[in-house]
Amino acid sequence: MKPNKQRRKELRKKYDEIPRPYVEGYFEEMENRDYWDIDALEKINAPIRKKIKYWEEEFVPTGNMGKWWRSIQLERLYKKLKSYK
Repeated sequence: MKPNKQRRKELRKKYDEIPRPYVEGYFEEMENRDYWDIDALEKINAPIRKKIKYWEEEFVPTGNMGKWWRSIQLERLYKKLKSYK
């Protein structure tokens, strides 16, 4: 099995050779983006999103300190999320 980096390069070459149909709207913006990077970001953000889900849905604060701590945890986690630029 080939290393991931070499395999990705081959996949990018194949992807670039395929003619792209014209599509109006949102997909025009996505045309020049690297889809492999988006998959990598989803993989990186998955554990952070899991923690965010816990703090938003499962954690039930009982008083003011619990609500305060929950808001601080959510703030920190949202800052850790990586975004595609």
